[in-house]
Amino acid sequence: MKAVYIIVAAILLVSCGSQTSEAPSAPEVRNVVSETTSTPPAVPPMPKSLTLDDIDFETYSKDLAKWTGLVEGQSRGEAIDNVRLYFAPKAGNTIISTSQSIFEREDGAVLIFGAKGLPDDAVKAEEIYLIVSGPKGSQTLAAFGSRIKCHRGENITEWTTDLCP
Repeated sequence: MKAVYIIVAAILLVSCGSQTSEAPSAPEVRNVVSETTSTPPAVPPMPKSLTLDDIDFETYSKDLAKWTGLVEGQSRGEAIDNVRLYFAPKAGNTIISTSQSIFEREDGAVLIFGAKGLPDDAVKAEEIYLIVSGPKGSQTLAAFGSRIKCHRGENITEWTTDLCP
């Protein structure tokens, strides 16, 4: 019986023929970037940092900021508190996104406060600037102003000092 198994195994081996195992060839790798352009796409430049020279204080209105409770001559701390209270959400579940930039100088500072997501259906965003002067620890409000972006109207992407429609 063993002989039968050996003969069957031999026939199967012979019927398969000689097989050599070759390593599969590596897939073709193409450089798509070099085929379409000579250089890879450029990385967008980093935005430049905001400086005081970039701020046009003429685009703000002191009259528009009258609802903030700001008064020239009040202390820096009082002025900041007024702006924070002005932007603070009222009753309800409103989420207001705020930002603050401070530019300290030897003779004072410029503070920029921003808010968006305001509960006002006309105003999309608002910015308020404060200029405080004097030595640190006893700075007082020297100037302020506000500007807004509207939800509706002719230009909803630009800052304005006009009341929103």
